[in-house]
Amino acid sequence: MLLLGPEAMQLATCTGWRLQGTLGGLLAGLLFVMPGVAVILVLAIIHGAFGDLQLIAAAFYGIKAAVLVVAIEALVKITKRALVGRVHRWIAVCLFSLGCTMNFKWE
Repeated sequence: MLLLGPEAMQLATCTGWRLQGTLGGLLAGLLFVMPGVAVILVLAIIHGAFGDLQLIAAAFYGIKAAVLVVAIEALVKITKRALVGRVHRWIAVCLFSLGCTMNFKWE
């Protein structure tokens, strides 16, 4: 079983804490997050410095599409587990359509 998101973070932090106490928990949590922070920092620097170039813009467009696919896949997986009956599906569809038709203004 693959743990993603908050569960993986909690498992890393708890393991560090159980093995080395508070300092171990803090270090495990920090070291768990740092690779993702480094990747996002590098991507932000590349986008800021070379975002106007056609090749870089196309690469980021592809990354955007890949992230969208991963998010939709996760949504479908969660939906299959959470919406077990026809009534649940209808409620979800109605609330989704209601949310899409409302004009939200974030200020």
